[in-house]
Amino acid sequence: MKNKIGVALSGGGFRAAAFHLGTLNKLDELGVLPRVKVISTISGGSIVGAYYGLNNADYAQFRKGLYEKLSSANIIREVVLSRRFLLVNLALVALIVISAMLSTVLLIVILVLLVISAWKWQYRIMPLSNIIEASYQRHFFRNTTLADLSPDPLIAINATNLQTGRLFTFSRNKMGDSGYVYGSLRVIHFKTGRFPIARAVMASSCVPQFFSPVRISREFFSDPADYDACQPVLVDGGIYDNQGIHKLTQSGSSYECDLIITSDAGNNMPFIGSYNNMFSLLVRTIGLFMQRIKFLQIMKSIYQPSAKATDKSIAYFSLAWDLENCIPGFVDALKDGLISAEVAGKHGIPEQMMTDAIRYRAEIISLLETSVGYQDILKRNLTERQRVLARNVKTNLIRLKRPCLDYLIRHAENMVELQVRLYLPQLFS
Repeated sequence: MKNKIGVALSGGGFRAAAFHLGTLNKLDELGVLPRVKVISTISGGSIVGAYYGLNNADYAQFRKGLYEKLSSANIIREVVLSRRFLLVNLALVALIVISAMLSTVLLIVILVLLVISAWKWQYRIMPLSNIIEASYQRHFFRNTTLADLSPDPLIAINATNLQTGRLFTFSRNKMGDSGYVYGSLRVIHFKTGRFPIARAVMASSCVPQFFSPVRISREFFSDPADYDACQPVLVDGGIYDNQGIHKLTQSGSSYECDLIITSDAGNNMPFIGSYNNMFSLLVRTIGLFMQRIKFLQIMKSIYQPSAKATDKSIAYFSLAWDLENCIPGFVDALKDGLISAEVAGKHGIPEQMMTDAIRYRAEIISLLETSVGYQDILKRNLTERQRVLARNVKTNLIRLKRPCLDYLIRHAENMVELQVRLYLPQLFS
């Protein structure tokens, strides 16, 4: 299908879910959302994508339902208050206190045994992913399975498979990993229809340093014997692709699209002033790794295709960006040869200006502001204080205060309208 439209929703917990709700709101208002064929999701974006895939028959109801859930659900609190979490921690405290009362030697022995047990069986003792999956089911997905997802648009929920080092993707008609089809491992197929959506979203949002990896049980293997030979180990899809864009740009993929809208709820990485223990150092190091991967991926998936004049057009925007910088950024991309003549022509930019964007910078900016209705969008822009509040929302699964939720939604609505009108004007021809 020519001009097949895809939307990528990044990770970022409930912050990402709120930001992406704003993205879908504006795409629906612009008349683009009903034409989208694939929504590829990661982590927090998977909450939105899967929920939309179950409720897209009535957009107003979807929007209202997701808004209410993001402002009321507190997944982390439910984990802390869960029976398993409380019993395990109570047992640990009781064991340490009793040992200390009886004997110092016994206390040392118990502590050593606890460290060994945590090292070997941490995820069996405290399967946090199972608890979170139950919360996802209760708040968002009930007892639905992949077969319940709408066929149009196709929802692709992505996790990282530690076994193959590739994406493991869940969708309505199939789930799997290209490593099990084209790689050196044996060809493995899975039963898709009855797989719980909550488990797929849990796999996509399974932050590795905190949550237990998600595995595929034997009942979901087409050939049960494959379960013993090759077991996927799934963690957060953001480890491999935090923007959710990989499947949409991958040549030959059944999820491949031509016109791609990428909603990135990532934020500028804050500087942490001190590192007093290996845990804070580990978190910062992992964050730097993921940020580096993100930048490389943006270059490969977003800018390089444009520079090579491929048939893909991509509108990318981020929570970390300011509305005021988008049009100057477009002119910089035009100067660097990253904007096609077709896109520039639809904005009414003459060829002479295209070839000398530095000289005609002011004129090009004026043309673009008129073309996209910039002043009307700017009237809805957040204040600096509101932007700070939106960006200060952490990557977690704690309910959002309504002002912050509203700011995240509004910022996304403004960004998606401006960037889509700038980079994908053919959608409005």
